[in-house]
Amino acid sequence: MSNSTLGRESADEAGRESVLGHEQGHFRNAEAVARLANTELQTDCNAGIAYYFWGDWAAPMKAQRERWKIVEEIVTRAYERKDSLDTTYDSEAETDHGKNRDSQKRWEAYFQSDAGFRTWAPGWVQVK
Repeated sequence: MSNSTLGRESADEAGRESVLGHEQGHFRNAEAVARLANTELQTDCNAGIAYYFWGDWAAPMKAQRERWKIVEEIVTRAYERKDSLDTTYDSEAETDHGKNRDSQKRWEAYFQSDAGFRTWAPGWVQVK
C-alpha cells in the first residue's frame, strides 16, 4: 500500500470522525432538552393538579385534561428549544455544520463538561 493511499484513508477516517462528533453534538443537545422537559413534566404535572372533589364525578376527567394540556405545552416547548439549539449549533457563527473546527472543539469540550448536562436555558447559546 502506498503512502498516498494511507494518507487518503486516514483523511477519510478523520472526516468520518469529525462528522460523527458533530452529529453526536446534536444528540447531546436533544438529551439536554429532554432532561429539562422531563424535569418540567415531573414538576408541572404533579403541582396543583392532584385535586379531586368528592361528589363531583367530572373532577378526575377535568384533572386528566388539565394534565394533558400541560404535557402538550411542555413537549411543544421542548421541540422549539431543540430546533433553536440545533439552529444555533449549526450556524455559521458557531460550528457551521461541523466545518468550523475550532468552534466544534469548544462545543465538544462543553458537552464533556458537567455544565453541558446541568445547565440549559432558552438563552444558552454561547460557548466560550
